[in-house]
Amino acid sequence: MVTVFLDRVRKSLDGTLVLTEVTLEIKAGEFFFILGPSGSGKTTLLRLLAGFIRPDFGRIYFGDRDVTDLPPHRREVALVFQNYALFPHMTVWGNVAYGLRMRKLSKKVIRERVAEALELVQLADLANRYPSQLSGGQQQRVALARAIAVQPQVLLLDEPLSNLDVQLRLEMRGELKRLQRRLNITTLFVTHDQKEALSMADRLAVLNSGRILQVGTPTELYRFPKDPFVAQFLGDANVWEGTVLSQNADGVQIQTAVGILTCSPPDFPVQVGQSLFVMVRPEDLQVITSDQLSSRSNLITGSLTNVTYLGEATELTVQSGGTTIKVLHWKVWNGVERGTLTLVVAPKDLRLIPPNSPDGS
Repeated sequence: MVTVFLDRVRKSLDGTLVLTEVTLEIKAGEFFFILGPSGSGKTTLLRLLAGFIRPDFGRIYFGDRDVTDLPPHRREVALVFQNYALFPHMTVWGNVAYGLRMRKLSKKVIRERVAEALELVQLADLANRYPSQLSGGQQQRVALARAIAVQPQVLLLDEPLSNLDVQLRLEMRGELKRLQRRLNITTLFVTHDQKEALSMADRLAVLNSGRILQVGTPTELYRFPKDPFVAQFLGDANVWEGTVLSQNADGVQIQTAVGILTCSPPDFPVQVGQSLFVMVRPEDLQVITSDQLSSRSNLITGSLTNVTYLGEATELTVQSGGTTIKVLHWKVWNGVERGTLTLVVAPKDLRLIPPNSPDGS
């Protein structure tokens, strides 16, 4: 196991700045995710770690080794591509053995490593098949087996589940996590799928426009985002701009488009008159009836405009003061299809976000 450390890495491609002095540490044996939209710089970051391109500025370390100027074959890294990149004319066995043959290992070692890798991904009985005879999930496992057979110090995964159907993708999430835990390889997984990252990652970084906005556990980033983009990209979120009216030890009062809200004190200093963002997740908003209004604070009144049945919950769309609010109701909705609703949210479920957050944490 090795740590991976990027120190102020910057990269431009065709005159366009793609990564802006990225500093990031991935712990030894960690299952780490890079999450971001298309064009955020995820693939460029992966290519830098693999050694396919070099940074314009900054250094890359695997443990104590500076690998910045090393070619891919000297980095002890393996990459699983989005399209798997299997050789169609080779059997499963031949595909897995390919990297070992390139390293000129003995036939005995190759046999042992291929057999072990295929056993790990549960494909030992398909060793003589060709890629065209495999399902998408099986092809993905072959690509994984080829990567782990070379016993890399660092495993890089470039959206390996994106070509699978929904049900198979869910199954493979569990398989990948089980395999990573068993191998204990430092693993970097690049994706734009928020649920994938939340369900699998030990920690993750949100990348946007070449900048890392926040680093932390899935719970930390989902419940305590430090940037409006992180709040809205990582799951559904209602994010409103507001102005601080008052503050004390019990909380902060802030004026927003949906009314005056009281929030728990944030972990950063605020001042009266300061502009901030307020976030609340749809599942933290509760619909209440008129007989529950007394002694309640943080009430939001609006018009119900849409009801969407999701199976496990019902999504309500509410308009308040020209602002659209999403509400997740964890039961079948038996209320009106249209009309006035009153919502309530606890101060502890409102998150204050500064307008200009520092990179990562």
